Amino acid sequence: MKNQIDKVEELMANNVSIHVHFYTPLSMSLLLERAVLKYGFKNYQLIQRLNHKDFYFILR
Repeated sequence: MKNQIDKVEELMANNVSIHVHFYTPLSMSLLLERAVLKYGFKNYQLIQRLNHKDFYFILR
């Protein structure tokens, strides 16, 4: 645990910023659909697995 705290303090001292978003496959699909319809992307592909933990997307 101490090593993790040291690492966090080191990252903060170096002004490292971690930005994270959490999406469900449905919410990501809606976001990608909007990117295609409204912002000119050509298409998207959402690849998900049955474990409901991982999914990947390709935005073109």
